[in-house]
Amino acid sequence: MVRALVDPEGSREERRVKVSGINFLAAMRPARRIYAETSHMFCKSFHDVVLGAYSDVDVIILRRDIAETLKSFLDLGFFGPGEVTWPMWMHRPEEHGSFLRIPPDFVARNATEQAILYLLDIEKRAQTLPSRYPEVRFHAYRLEEIARPEGARHLFASLGLEWAEASEAATRRLVNRRSERKTGRVAVGLDECNVLISDFETRFAALGGEIPDLSLCRSLR
Repeated sequence: MVRALVDPEGSREERRVKVSGINFLAAMRPARRIYAETSHMFCKSFHDVVLGAYSDVDVIILRRDIAETLKSFLDLGFFGPGEVTWPMWMHRPEEHGSFLRIPPDFVARNATEQAILYLLDIEKRAQTLPSRYPEVRFHAYRLEEIARPEGARHLFASLGLEWAEASEAATRRLVNRRSERKTGRVAVGLDECNVLISDFETRFAALGGEIPDLSLCRSLR
């Protein structure tokens, strides 16, 4: 992942292994079946090789309220010293390449600021890729939208997919709670997370940093 972020051109051929993997899996499927994958790594490590290899691609940008995401990150200990898995999947934008304009003298003071900077970079990537790849079909949805049957039906329709009875059941199933991994940690309140984000925005902007449009990832409730 780090090579993809800091040296996208130099690592391009190495990262084409993703295309080879997709081709291998697609060849195992009956004709006219759809290959689909959910991965936050797409916008960080392989969007360029995949979008350069295929012409018939739909990309779903699925957003969640940024304060809720920050709360989950902090509850899970991401970017903190006691959690060892996050470096395998997440990056430090100020060190490993960012779509944001980051002031040269900016330093994240703690795990919370590091997490917020990461989330801002991911949002900036989500806002930038559609303009870089105008030939690709991008679909932007909110998590709370597709968690309801009517929103999920709308997503299916935009993708040209047929809605089935099993699809209805899937929208009502709770998955990925990770509650066991949050046990023993001090939970952070949602209101507190909103304050932390607002304070970060003020400090970051004062230093000349770029803040993407966060209205796209604020709660609809």
